Amino acid sequence: MGKVISYIFGGILVFLFVSYFALKAYTVYSFKTAVAQASQPVAGMVWGDPLGNLTLVEFVDYRCSHCRVMNETLKQAVAGEPYVKIIIRPVAWVDPKESNDIASFVAAVARQGMGAELHDKILSSTEPVSLNLAKKLALEFAIDIPKAEADMKLPEVANMAKANGRMVFDMAGRSVPFLVIGDRAYQPQEEEDMRSVNKLRLLISEAYERKINQDTH
Repeated sequence: MGKVISYIFGGILVFLFVSYFALKAYTVYSFKTAVAQASQPVAGMVWGDPLGNLTLVEFVDYRCSHCRVMNETLKQAVAGEPYVKIIIRPVAWVDPKESNDIASFVAAVARQGMGAELHDKILSSTEPVSLNLAKKLALEFAIDIPKAEADMKLPEVANMAKANGRMVFDMAGRSVPFLVIGDRAYQPQEEEDMRSVNKLRLLISEAYERKINQDTH
């Protein structure tokens, strides 16, 4: 009887051991896949140096006040850096309906080549963010509003925020702002970190060094 119990216990340990490493391997695979997917440029949703060889992905919810802080810090951190390309990926977590509508509108405006400009205009605004505000700000860029409203209904535009949200989950992120800097994710937990230009510059510098080392080996 004792041997049977030992075999059962040993089998359970082996199962748990294999399951742990299988889960760990899957988590690493999911993370790398999500990073690669998120790092693909989106037409009209790129700022910084479009030819930069270091990619940074900015996940934001336009209804998130902390995302405004992070966006301003990011602008200061990459100012004068000729090698950083930033890809914008909105999500809809703060207010699923309104956030998704705004994200879809920005994505629709990106089809007219001005998504990055509207993105910054929204996050730089001191007014409460809404779809109406986004449309008002878009007029400053001579955007065809009726066309953008029609494009919002296209599946690839309407579902973009949800797809971006899944990428964040696959990278173990659970809130925004959320960044991918090169090959690593960064989720600041405190507003102090979101405001730290020097910390972000250091992370960008480290990511650039990793990339250079990878490219030369």
